[in-house]
Amino acid sequence: KHPTSSIGWMVQYHKSQRLPLPSHPIQRTSQRRKARTMGTVDILSLSWWLGVIDLAYCVLVRLPCVSLPKFFKDGWDDTDYALKESDAFYKRLADAKISVKPDDGSSADDKGALYPGMKDKIEWDKASKKKLSNDAISVQLGKFMSPMQHALPKGTRQCRFYYVKPTALTLDNLKANKPSHEVVVIMMPATGEAGKTERLAMANRLARDHGWSSVIITAPFYAARKPKDQKLFFINNVKDFFLQTIAIVNEASALAWYFYSEGKSNSRRICVTGFSWGAAMSSLVSITCMLAGIPGQHIACIPYVGSGTPAVLPDGLLQRSIDWDALHDNDKHKSLTRQELKAATLDVFLKFDLDIMANILSDHRKQLLEVEGASLDQVDSRLSLGALRMISGQHDHIITRKYSEPFVEILEKGAVSTKTVAFPVQWLLGGHVTAALAKHWYQIPAIVDAGKAICHD
Repeated sequence: KHPTSSIGWMVQYHKSQRLPLPSHPIQRTSQRRKARTMGTVDILSLSWWLGVIDLAYCVLVRLPCVSLPKFFKDGWDDTDYALKESDAFYKRLADAKISVKPDDGSSADDKGALYPGMKDKIEWDKASKKKLSNDAISVQLGKFMSPMQHALPKGTRQCRFYYVKPTALTLDNLKANKPSHEVVVIMMPATGEAGKTERLAMANRLARDHGWSSVIITAPFYAARKPKDQKLFFINNVKDFFLQTIAIVNEASALAWYFYSEGKSNSRRICVTGFSWGAAMSSLVSITCMLAGIPGQHIACIPYVGSGTPAVLPDGLLQRSIDWDALHDNDKHKSLTRQELKAATLDVFLKFDLDIMANILSDHRKQLLEVEGASLDQVDSRLSLGALRMISGQHDHIITRKYSEPFVEILEKGAVSTKTVAFPVQWLLGGHVTAALAKHWYQIPAIVDAGKAICHD
């Protein structure tokens, strides 16, 4: 029984069991009557109305009186450069030397590792430990230069993260519930999640209740890594928007490798999670970690309401947050109509897709099976996730099913095997706003469930 199954707000279906979505809650069909599990309340109607909150939110934040900034006020910049950096990253992953016996972490300086020498690169801020820690948890700020520092603008190149771990007192209080393995949860930020407050609260709960550690990473172009001429989290140009993704995937993967390799042989487990944009990043990081040398069976991925492509920005409700006039003011796009400009923008955004990473992983699996002569069990243990928990919004108007369902299928195709402990996708009633408010009820139980699934010898 799944830990959230007793809460009536989660609808879980296998793909073959999903009910067709009603176009309006007043419609009555025999199938929808069968879905009623909350007395006289039709849960799909409730989900539809909760999803309307997404529409209201997007309208409210774009009212003239709110006057929020917009994405890409400086236009495109050199997107070809970002595409080249993306291609270079994919090539590194495709060229990675994969064996069925991965590095056990005893040699972080191994020449075959994608992120060598991390131990010597991290600078710890001792003052932050005194300021943020308490009797239950220890919190310390860490910094290191991004693996993508050559491509990032000045002021964004130093990666910053908070390492949260339970104190000895907390571990003693757990007694019989003391974890059998050290679990480190990499928490990716959502779009605009510049601060650490909400993720720190989640990390605090995981430390107190389960004795697990967490890493809260700050994305490039956010908080202390924000350029001086950027307003809030609204990145100035399309090139930097793409570089942000490539950079944070590399940074989080490097941290995952560091914390995995710092543990005693075979003692640590890695969970990667995030909400919205962070959900997409958690999937990319999970695949990268396997190719960097961490056995897949020691990795759990928990994407919470995400998409496998950034195309949700120009193709959905969030397109209201784009400065289309700035994108139109470009020699390449001046002659285009607004509709043609949106189509051209979508084409560029679709070039950054989870499917590319999944295909690279599949190619490595085929190489091990067909060329190296590895057994299917060996390949599954090495290049398939140990656990996967996916949660999506039943009536999400920000990341619609047009993007959430392919996200599920791509990740299942590329990273799931018979060894992976995975549940069917869980459909949360409502949409994006509902999911944001319900993290502690759904994201944390999913993290705990996935983490426990990979804590076996």
